[in-house]
Parts: sequence; structure tokens; C-alpha cells
Amino acid sequence: MIFQRCGNVAAGISGSKPVQKNSTTLNTLILISASLALAGCSAAVDNTRAIELSRSVPVSATTFFKNVNTIIKEREYSYVTLAVAKPANKTQKSKRTSLIKEITTGSGFVVDKKGHVITAAHVGMAKGAHVAAAGPDGKTYRGRVIGLQRVGDMALIKLDNPDILTPVRPITNPCLAEGAAVLSLGKPGLQQDVARVGTLSKLRFGKPVRYRNFGYDEAMVLRLQTRRGESGGPVFDKSGALIGMLVSTLSTASGRYMDLAHAVPTPALGKFICSKTRCSANWRQLARKKLSACPVQPAKPEQT
Repeated sequence: MIFQRCGNVAAGISGSKPVQKNSTTLNTLILISASLALAGCSAAVDNTRAIELSRSVPVSATTFFKNVNTIIKEREYSYVTLAVAKPANKTQKSKRTSLIKEITTGSGFVVDKKGHVITAAHVGMAKGAHVAAAGPDGKTYRGRVIGLQRVGDMALIKLDNPDILTPVRPITNPCLAEGAAVLSLGKPGLQQDVARVGTLSKLRFGKPVRYRNFGYDEAMVLRLQTRRGESGGPVFDKSGALIGMLVSTLSTASGRYMDLAHAVPTPALGKFICSKTRCSANWRQLARKKLSACPVQPAKPEQT
């Protein structure tokens, strides 16, 4: 079984001319805005962002399908598509070296009214990295990575002037039953934004996962057909409450997708958010909970 990070990584962008110190940030933002456009993440202002619905994994909850479009409409102003640029360090900057060391793209979601956004650490890359976030109205929001936890694979972004973006509503009880219907939002590479419907396969994976310099000690297992680029995307239950963050997709040794994904649960997200910023009472409550304390809830058919 192979764990693939779902974020996309682009090569560094080089400049043949030296950049003045006071124009570095401006040039960085121009470059990551360009990468958003190339990834299909930026467009002319449009009040209706098209989100394709994928039902590749069967879900028995017919009532959930009836609510999917409502959940997407309610949560689309909490979901953003990200391009993150990691500037080259001082020793790498010269007349013939790159201004931008690396660019990644991924997904994220707003967690408060102050413009804080959560994504995967392998998308955020490093504290201080420049961020361009595409919202549902076509507007690009600027920001920076202000916190990052490699073991846990979580990053916190602060956007400037979050404007119309609204925070997600975290679930109050993270102890979900296996088989519960779930919905994720993300952007797989150059493709259209997608909402994926699936189920909770296991509340706890039960073992730590590591890849390169990132990883996590615990994750929920979801039966979802996720793809690269969806890392950092939100996962909701059938009421529209946030239950986790997409972090990796599983495949066989031969590279065949298994239609299984891992998501960081809300208690871990709450603990991270509250360690980096002043968080809400809901997040503080979740930060004190542990999935290991949840009673075993066997899979059962959803009520229709």
C-alpha cells in the first residue's frame, strides 16, 4: 500500500535578472497568481464557481444525495484553492538563481472570521511561504503560511482581507460511525473543482504514516476516489459539519488507485489551530478530544 500526498508540486521559477529587495513580495505574488491561472484556479470574476459532483463510490444514504447540492452551496465560501510559493533563501538568491524555489498547489478551508485557512503541511511547505487563494467569486486572496507542523501534516495560513469568505462549522462530536456518508471538496490538478461523495471506512487507521519530511500519527480512512491536488480539502458529514482534512490518497505498489483516502480528524486540527492562534470555543473543545476514546460504532445502513 502506497500513501501519496495529494498536493501538486511545480519546479522552481527562475529569473535572469536580480530582483530589488522591495519588489520581492510583489514579484512572488505575480508568479503564484500566474501559477493559479495555469492550474485553472483563477478566472474572471464569476459569482458561481462550478463544482463537479462525483459519486464514484456507492453511498446507501439517498437522503444524503438530496442534501449534497445544499451542502456544497453552503460551504463553497469556506473552501479555497491554493497556490503556495516557497521563496529561495538568501544563499540561493543571486543574479542567476531562482526567486521562487518551489510552488505547490492544493486545497484548503477557512476556520475563522479572521482569515485563517488550514491546509496540508506538504502544500504549505514552510512558514513564511507566500500564498494565493482562489475563492468562489473568482477573487484571489493573498496571504502567508504562519504555522506548520510536519508530523501531523497541517499548515495554517493567514489571508489578508478575507472579505466574503466564511468559516467552516466543525463537528461537535468526532466519534463517527463506520459507514457514515461523507463529502469532500478539492481540485485535482488541472481539472475542475470536485465534490466527492463517499463513506467513512474506519474512524482510526491505527498506525503512523510518514512520507519524506511529512506524515501523521492518526487518520480517518475514507472510501473516496481522491486524486493529487485535493490535499488540504475539507471533509464534511451529511449535515455539512467539518469532520476532517484530506491529506493523502492510497494506491497499490503498481500505482493503481484504491479509492481510499486518509483525512486528519478534527481533534488534531483543533489542537493545531489553537496552538497557533486564538481559536473558538468549538475548536478548543475538539482539541481536548481523542479518537482513541471513541466507542466502537459498527457500520450500519444510513436512514433513507
